[in-house]
Amino acid sequence: MIIDTCLQGKPKKLIVRKDTIEWIVREFCKKTGIKLVVKDNLYELDEVMEHMEIEFG
Repeated sequence: MIIDTCLQGKPKKLIVRKDTIEWIVREFCKKTGIKLVVKDNLYELDEVMEHMEIEFG
């Protein structure tokens, strides 16, 4: 999914939750010049996931 997005145009930044895929994308971001933003919480994503779980459970 990240590669597909980059093929359409490189994103300026990639936001990930701390202690998840940070270690996987760090080198990729470094090599491509994409800013890596690591956050403790991604409240908006959590809310979407909760709604999807309720809706599609």
